[in-house]
Amino acid sequence: MDAEATITVRDALALPALRRGLPEVVAAGENLDRPVRWVHAGEVPDIASLLKGGELLLTTGLGIGARPAEQRAFVRNLAERGIAALVVELGGRFSGRLPGPLLDTARDRGLPLVQLHRQVPFVTVTEEIHTEIVNGHYAMLRSAEEVHRRCTELLLRGGGAPDVLRLLAGFAGNPVFLETPDGRLLYAASPAAPESPAAAPHTAAVSAGPGPAADAVQIWDRLRRRRAEPGPPSGPGAPGAAFRGGAAADARETDVRRSEAPAAHGVKSDGGKADGGKADGARSDGRKADGAGPGAARPDGRGSGLTGTAGAASGHSEPAGTGAGIRGGCVVDIPGGGAGPGSVRARLVVLPVDRPLAPVHRIAAERTAGLLAVVLMQARQEEELAARGRGDFLTDLAEGRTAAADAPAQARVLGFRPADGGVLLPVVMRLPAELMPAGDWAVLVRAAQEELTTVGLPVLLGVRPVEGRVPLLLGLRSEGERAAAADRVAAALRAAVERAGLPRSGAAPPVVVVGVPGGWSGAGAGLRHAAEAAAAAQGLPDRPWHDARRLDIDLLLWRLREHPDLAAFVDRAIGPLLAHDRGSRPALLPTLEAYLAHAGRKAETARELHLNRQTLYDRLARIAQLLAADLDDPQTVLGLNLALQARRLTR
Repeated sequence: MDAEATITVRDALALPALRRGLPEVVAAGENLDRPVRWVHAGEVPDIASLLKGGELLLTTGLGIGARPAEQRAFVRNLAERGIAALVVELGGRFSGRLPGPLLDTARDRGLPLVQLHRQVPFVTVTEEIHTEIVNGHYAMLRSAEEVHRRCTELLLRGGGAPDVLRLLAGFAGNPVFLETPDGRLLYAASPAAPESPAAAPHTAAVSAGPGPAADAVQIWDRLRRRRAEPGPPSGPGAPGAAFRGGAAADARETDVRRSEAPAAHGVKSDGGKADGGKADGARSDGRKADGAGPGAARPDGRGSGLTGTAGAASGHSEPAGTGAGIRGGCVVDIPGGGAGPGSVRARLVVLPVDRPLAPVHRIAAERTAGLLAVVLMQARQEEELAARGRGDFLTDLAEGRTAAADAPAQARVLGFRPADGGVLLPVVMRLPAELMPAGDWAVLVRAAQEELTTVGLPVLLGVRPVEGRVPLLLGLRSEGERAAAADRVAAALRAAVERAGLPRSGAAPPVVVVGVPGGWSGAGAGLRHAAEAAAAAQGLPDRPWHDARRLDIDLLLWRLREHPDLAAFVDRAIGPLLAHDRGSRPALLPTLEAYLAHAGRKAETARELHLNRQTLYDRLARIAQLLAADLDDPQTVLGLNLALQARRLTR
């Protein structure tokens, strides 16, 4: 069995039952990789009218006819019906070799024609091939069920929709998108690496880029821009009009070749429905096969017969070949967007960019859609999911996975459109562990978006729940706006935390760090610097926002926090003072901290500590004695400052 869990003509000919008949391929041997949906045996002249497509037809030739015209018509009708192959047993009507008209017509039509030189029981052939087909379908469903199980476990362990989408992308080996019904991107996931090479050559309308896991947002942007280009009329009745501008439209515009997406177990690759839940093969001429059964899945993901999820798919499919879309895409409607059983909350789209989609990938997508429907039922989960997608983009930019040259286009896809000629200002808010939302960031996202509307500047807001970070990019007209913009953004973020009900008694406040303004070429480094500085600033005295440029020493010490030499330095510099404070009163460390914070100005230090001058002088003398240090020496003061900053990170 191949990667798509179906049996091909080539596989069937290799089975013992047919091999005993000494099969010889006499026409269209290049098409032996067609999938076999079913096996049929018959001896009537009009047998093509009894078939659905995808069958392996066994015959002794009694119904083929003796005249050349009858023989040509027999093969032509079978080819038009879309059968997988014709197998003729010699010794009945034909002996020695099949007649020329049969061979010529089969070659012209691309229909594999096989002659058997020995008699074989057709019932044995049928049983053997059907066993392989059923086993393949079972293995395919078991594989899809394994994906469903892994997704469920992810959610039970506290994962979210992004984790589920990334798992599905890895399984399909292709990018996965979650869109709103009107085509707005909520989240895009790329496969981390291809699970296996494509089974057959495949050409997509959108290039995957330099690697097998091309950036999904880039792909979505190319699709969006292509859909926006002038083309055929796109009125309300036009194919794909409901999804114009999104990837779903491109996925629906399919013209799937048999070699790309062989049908199996109720999944049709030509847009038609499967009969009675059985698999119908794709028609070689691109037309729909006859017959329709309830619960069949179609190549755009519609039809929930295999998912067990009520309402997970409904509606119509646009005709094949109506645009320049990617062939063989899969779209599944996620229900729950409003009143009524037909309401749609979002759409799950899988595009065959890196390799063709197999039926198992379509089934897995439908099962995944059922889980996503449950996740999105929680209040405003679409907002959180979109914010996570923006957070992933900003993180990829910060860590160099997204090139600066590609960033503006991707940012536009995510709704960020700064003024031409302006500058970008990176900002990061970091929440301490005790303030982080318990698995639900939707309330904070909504509050932050509403508060940031008062800033009056283009803002790209993301969230990174794992790290407890809220990264942002602001579009400024000039660097001179930095301080004023930082004040407004910091106030908005802190107000959002308050509105979300996150502050708790005794918890540390959120830390807001404002980075260095610049263009797209420096935006990644600016975001990375601000994110690291936000981590280093935790524990510093609270202020509305911290300037990343003034936290470089804290950042340097933060990067060394795990190094044993840093802890040893702290112990050497202020260890005796810490030992004194553990066993004696009054504690002297606050006096040293205030003295250094006021740059050695004793009058200001005494006022802050509410001490008279003589008491302060006595405490400073005791500190100098314990540390064996001159508190007026600049090098000593520098060392003590560093030791106090490092202590915050090492204790």
